[in-house]
Amino acid sequence: MRGFWAAQSGLSPETIGGLLEELVAEASEGRLTLPVEAIIPLDRYADALAATRRPGRKGKVLLQGR
Repeated sequence: MRGFWAAQSGLSPETIGGLLEELVAEASEGRLTLPVEAIIPLDRYADALAATRRPGRKGKVLLQGR
């Protein structure tokens, strides 16, 4: 899956709404997963920001609260 900016896609609001409903259903049923590169504690937010800029990253960088 590759992301896109729905608001600038040229799709109608109805189409975008339908796609979002599908995505939410897929995610809630466990069929949509996102790769996670790292989970970093919130107090290390600077490290997390640096990780998002690292070339070749294969997943999301998540911040973890307490």
